[in-house]
Amino acid sequence: MVANEGSNATVDSTVNWREGQAPSSINDSARAMMAAVAKWRDDITGILIAGGTSTAYSIVSNQRIAANTDGFTVQFTPAANSGGAVTLSVDGQAPKPLRFRIATDLPPGVLISGSLYQATFRAASQEWLLHSFDASIYAIPIGAASTFGARLRQVARSLFLRDRLFRERLMQLCSH
Repeated sequence: MVANEGSNATVDSTVNWREGQAPSSINDSARAMMAAVAKWRDDITGILIAGGTSTAYSIVSNQRIAANTDGFTVQFTPAANSGGAVTLSVDGQAPKPLRFRIATDLPPGVLISGSLYQATFRAASQEWLLHSFDASIYAIPIGAASTFGARLRQVARSLFLRDRLFRERLMQLCSH
């Protein structure tokens, strides 16, 4: 459901907050609105499991979207570690890239099975963007995959890290 489409009387056929509505319809409308809010809550609180493969995740949301909608958000747990550039399909919609930055694919091993991730669809670029996730060495799991570990070593070498012990520990973890 998108709030800017239609009016209070038509945006959701199960919820009727029409001006001058019959008092007998208030209970049903309130219950339908609570059900819609519960579906939204369940989509953003991490109970969704992403199936599929390591490069093609799929989710069935509680809201059951009919099209990829700008601003639609899901929180999910992948069933498999990511294997490189990843796509996400929600409710059988066309798979779109899942990225941490516009037009920047994920390196292999960044998404870890059993961890929670939240993503929002961005219609302008036709991609799912991860929340609070960037290319910082502090945000990407260390040693998630050997190819990612190699890239992380390159990043660590190029960054100025103030804490020498942290830098040494980081390099030690990446060597595994």
